Amino acid sequence: RSQRDNRLPLVLCVKNKGSYNSVGTLIRAYPEALDLPIDDKNAIDKSSIRNDFASWGVSGPIKKMLQRSTDDWKVVIEWEEEQKQYGEKVVLLENQLKQDETRIELGEKKDRALLKKIRDLEAKHDAFEKVAMEKISALTTALEAIQVTQSAK
Repeated sequence: RSQRDNRLPLVLCVKNKGSYNSVGTLIRAYPEALDLPIDDKNAIDKSSIRNDFASWGVSGPIKKMLQRSTDDWKVVIEWEEEQKQYGEKVVLLENQLKQDETRIELGEKKDRALLKKIRDLEAKHDAFEKVAMEKISALTTALEAIQVTQSAK
């Protein structure tokens, strides 16, 4: 409540033709204010903003906001909070996805590098195996020649 005249900020905002966003922000902050008695002249008045706003010249979208029940506002506020939380979760998940994509890209680069190394090693193995087989063949031929020479003696 305003210290100066004991009126709620929502009453002051509506009476002074506050913007749609200002009224909405105040209702979201304290939806019960729509049902509280208005104390306009330091005298307890049994009317509420919801009952008196028409006499203040309120119309259009602000009028619709003031007509909505407090329970409806609580549902809207809860829904908006859930949407905000979902939005925050989406941002977290998007960030996680970007990190995962970066890790996957890095893993794929490492896989390509390993595959290249494996192919290089296979090529070296094949070359070594060819040289080894040629040497084994030469040794086999030499051994056979020695055996033939010794069996001729």
